[in-house]
Amino acid sequence: MAVNLKFLVAILLLTASVVLAVIIPPFQSPDENDHIKRAFLLSRGVLIVETPHGMSSGGLIDSGLLTFMDAYPPRMTAQSVSPEVNKLTWTGNRIFSAAPGTGYYLPLVYAPQAVALAIGQALDLTIDLSYRLARGAALAASLLLIVAALSLYPASPLVLALLALPMTLFQLSSASLDGITTGLALFAVAAFMRIAQDREDASRWLTLGLALAVVLLATSRIHAAPLLLLLLAACYIQRDWRAAVLFVVSVCIFLAWTYFAMNSVADLRVAGNQPPGMIASYYLTHPFAFVSLVAATLSAPNYLNGYLVSFLGVLGWLDASFSAEFYQTVLRLVAVIGGLSLSLSELKSDWPERLVLLLLSAASAALVFLALLVTWNPHPAHLIDGVQGRYFLIPAIMLSYAVAGGRPTSIIWGRGIALFLCLCLFLVSLRGTAELLLERYHLPPAPSQTGAAGMIPLDILREVPDLASAMSSHSPETRKRFALDLTNSWHGSVAVEVAWPVWQGGRTSPLVALAANRSLKFL
Repeated sequence: MAVNLKFLVAILLLTASVVLAVIIPPFQSPDENDHIKRAFLLSRGVLIVETPHGMSSGGLIDSGLLTFMDAYPPRMTAQSVSPEVNKLTWTGNRIFSAAPGTGYYLPLVYAPQAVALAIGQALDLTIDLSYRLARGAALAASLLLIVAALSLYPASPLVLALLALPMTLFQLSSASLDGITTGLALFAVAAFMRIAQDREDASRWLTLGLALAVVLLATSRIHAAPLLLLLLAACYIQRDWRAAVLFVVSVCIFLAWTYFAMNSVADLRVAGNQPPGMIASYYLTHPFAFVSLVAATLSAPNYLNGYLVSFLGVLGWLDASFSAEFYQTVLRLVAVIGGLSLSLSELKSDWPERLVLLLLSAASAALVFLALLVTWNPHPAHLIDGVQGRYFLIPAIMLSYAVAGGRPTSIIWGRGIALFLCLCLFLVSLRGTAELLLERYHLPPAPSQTGAAGMIPLDILREVPDLASAMSSHSPETRKRFALDLTNSWHGSVAVEVAWPVWQGGRTSPLVALAANRSLKFL
């Protein structure tokens, strides 16, 4: 990739992230508060979360940081925050706070945020400024990894399109893990493709970098575990026993950490659930039960559409959605870019590595469902709830490299058109995302329609922790028809993530706060 293009990509992503970071209040990415808690623990030298009796896993967190987090709850508005909150400082008094969702992750991946928080504590900065440093550190690490990946191997326009999606831009602007894991995935795949291209001449340091990247990925995003096999493939390509040693060591680290985490982390958000290790063992020994569950989930009404929409972008705590027309525009741009990225000219020479990436992409996508089934669903489950479209970004990255190979496009002029469309997609995403977030967090809500017969303003449901309880006076049949009407009113988009998990799976989805200021009619 030309030097000017890779740095242009970095500059565009940096610009978008800075713009969005100004708009987005703290902790408005899903589970961002728990990610910061884990980074804080690492900044204090704590590698393993605690699990007090009868409580979810977590650790001792500075009380000032907890107070700061409480001021920015999920589904908040910027007008509700007192200016005094930004003056909060570190107290040195630590209180136990649960962060179970991050307990499964090897904490080394939080190093950028942890260093930033440590600097904030050492310099006695305000917690707000320390948090902003953590955001900046995560962004810097993400961009460095992306630039390194683009330097190692030419990325197809489809890869660049994935970086330009509203969901990707939003997550890059937060202090959560998504930006860093996206960068690690890009680096790992680019390093593998470079090794496949250079073969025995490939740098041994590159193999070591690949090993480090896939270990960090697999121990923080379990659905990225198939990337460990890239080391085995690199060993075969290079005919180097040192790559084999790295593969064995990496797999041992992954298995040891995963076994430990599965048997030590407690997550009481899933009522009555069995230990994840026990559930995983069941489905590993009953693979057809898992396949049946995945098939049932994918065939359930609107689940696939929900994954697609949330892959493109459902922002905030999954409470800020774009219009159906916006999603259609983004999807069409991505589809055209993907078509222009397809390359068959070098298939005879590079089909082995491309086939490896294609198979690993499918395996990673399957592991998304297995990971959520094990950690986020009661056992036995009827459907797999909790899957978000953004979880498929790592499989999509592998697929993007697989379809392009070493030549980004088979059409001479196709690359130029595809890159121009990538720029268009970036501008559309940035403008649409900025406008949506300004409306979501900073503009006063429009008056709701109330008093009409049979109408329930959805902003009333914003404060309801369990959507099903809001309709307890209605029969199950009416509740199901209500869910269908809700889905139709949103053109079959992410609103189904509120409705169906509540009535079919018995679970409360975090997507309770969709569509403030809209009303829904009972059928």
